[in-house]
Amino acid sequence: MPGIFDRDGDLDGGLSVTVSGAPGGGSITAAGEVDMNTAGKLFEAIRDALRRGPDVAVDLSAVTFLDSQGIHVLVRGRQEAAERGGTLTVTDCARPVRRVLEIAGVLALLTGDDPA
Repeated sequence: MPGIFDRDGDLDGGLSVTVSGAPGGGSITAAGEVDMNTAGKLFEAIRDALRRGPDVAVDLSAVTFLDSQGIHVLVRGRQEAAERGGTLTVTDCARPVRRVLEIAGVLALLTGDDPA
């Protein structure tokens, strides 16, 4: 059964995160804004997914905003996955989020995509 973390059920300026199990790990789908107020919720979801297995896929296609706290959580989650012998991979992200990851220099690390 998927776990759902939803800030008051309101996506307006908030973050909705769904975690589901998959063979060998977990899958996360996030929607809304990932900022200093909501990044902890995403990190909780990453930890939940890591309890299901060492490989975590994160879908950010419905994330409309990502700041440095969000980047930090994704990189830290990737480090924790690596410590368990797995990986955290961002499987999809909206164009503005992709651009933020590219500017921060972590696009290839988190997605495996070449920013060129």
